[in-house]
Amino acid sequence: MTETNLSTESKSEVMIDETDYPGFWVRFIANIIDFILLTLVVHLPLGLALGAIGLGAGITNEEFTSPSIVAQLIPMFVTIGLFVTCWSKWQATPGKMVFKLKVVDTKTNEKATALRYLGRYFSYIASNITLGIGYLFIVFRKDKQALHDLISGTRVIYSKK
Repeated sequence: MTETNLSTESKSEVMIDETDYPGFWVRFIANIIDFILLTLVVHLPLGLALGAIGLGAGITNEEFTSPSIVAQLIPMFVTIGLFVTCWSKWQATPGKMVFKLKVVDTKTNEKATALRYLGRYFSYIASNITLGIGYLFIVFRKDKQALHDLISGTRVIYSKK
């Protein structure tokens, strides 16, 4: 390894080591903000609109039909699309923007690909299925990565802008 390569690697490691990672409570409050906004701006109007056209969310065994399944899937796909779009365009959801946080690729500390952000969204399943223990990784890890960050190869950092 040449001296130039060694100094480049050292600078890269120092840059990552000096990154300030947001803790559990900042990220928790950012998620609460996102949940409130998503509910008020997307799910409530979407639920009312679907109900108005007869695709209400109430499903009983007798009413388990294709339209009712569609009524369940539309909000899910809209939510996934919104999260991936926000991360891909701004590297943050509105809640994270409030605290000047951004979601980046773990290896580069730069914007991740849309596919990686999609993986991040689905990786939330792992953090949730463990009854929230996946989120507690943030408390105990030096780099403040949650389980879904580790799975998807992303991390949350403070934006320098």
